[in-house]
Amino acid sequence: MSKNQQLIFTVGLPASGKTTWAKKFCIDNPNYFRVSRDDIRNMRGIYWIPEDEPIITIIEHQIISSALSVGKSVVVDATNLSLERINAVSDMFKQKCPNLEMKTEKLSYINILKDAQ
Repeated sequence: MSKNQQLIFTVGLPASGKTTWAKKFCIDNPNYFRVSRDDIRNMRGIYWIPEDEPIITIIEHQIISSALSVGKSVVVDATNLSLERINAVSDMFKQKCPNLEMKTEKLSYINILKDAQ
């Protein structure tokens, strides 16, 4: 694992531009890998199956772990409005990668409107 790795959480309401920002950020920064619970759910075929959420979480954590283990940084592309969820995921990976830097990228409709102009 690299000393300069980051784990970035997008934070924002639905349709606030989190995925748009995360995709562009990862294109502009090829050492970053985007993980999206929405994309994992879509791979399932049916988007929302509540009883499958535990496996969605397992897959998300495996992707994060795999990316970090090969020296990539990760953008967790999700609503992430729960500080408890951010802290739980951060703590899990901070133990495996002590030099990991945690960040949040807060997005709002105002940011998206500014970018569109």
